[in-house]
Amino acid sequence: MSSITADLRQAVRALSRSPGLTLAATATLALAIGLNTAVFSIVNAVVLRPLPFADPDRILALCEVDRGERTDWCSAATPNVADIAARSRAVEVAGVARSWEFIMRTADGAAGVGGGLATPEAFRALRITPQLGRLLEPGDVGRNWRRVVVLSDDVWRARFGARRDVVGERVTLDGEPHEIVGVLPPGVRIPRLEQVQMWRPPHFDPRDEERRDWRGFLAFARLREGATLAQAREEIAAIAAQLQAAHFPAKPGWTVEARR
Repeated sequence: MSSITADLRQAVRALSRSPGLTLAATATLALAIGLNTAVFSIVNAVVLRPLPFADPDRILALCEVDRGERTDWCSAATPNVADIAARSRAVEVAGVARSWEFIMRTADGAAGVGGGLATPEAFRALRITPQLGRLLEPGDVGRNWRRVVVLSDDVWRARFGARRDVVGERVTLDGEPHEIVGVLPPGVRIPRLEQVQMWRPPHFDPRDEERRDWRGFLAFARLREGATLAQAREEIAAIAAQLQAAHFPAKPGWTVEARR
């Protein structure tokens, strides 16, 4: 329930900063975020291995947990993931993603579409490359985030006629124009977010301290060449201890686990 409350709080903040959003978008976001909070457990043999990712054995999930809890849920807050990525020598890159429903308006009217938010590092951790255009880039993210969107292959074919000139076209999402900058390859989807048809950068700075306790994201990391899982786990545990002392002193059991 705390995760749902945090999601709704973040949705209200986002909407207050974007007065152009419609009432339909408000209702859809509140419902979808509440029902689709991104918590998951990655098991490499079941989830990652069958998918077309390079070197899947080097992909990790970063999970914020309480040592007293027994759970398979795995989620994280964006500032904590950013701190681990910046401080870790065993981790090459780490990024986040989650579902975030959009209202898309076309000549035929408005309709909900399975959307998602992702940082560029999430695609890099999974070694995803586009079949057209580009993916999200660091310059798209932050306080002055760019309204750009990356399409899945499915939605590109179903709604845009598989046109190769779709890159550069604009589509209206949540009442605002977004530029289509790329298309994902066929069959490539972020694990546990297979329903997402369009990817947009976060509309907030992932390092914003206000998001330190909003654990509503899936966090993917990639081991650096030559680093072992044991090394990564030891290092991430040490970094988590620093973060706990600095940001969660009232939660002595809080830590971050690296899972496959």
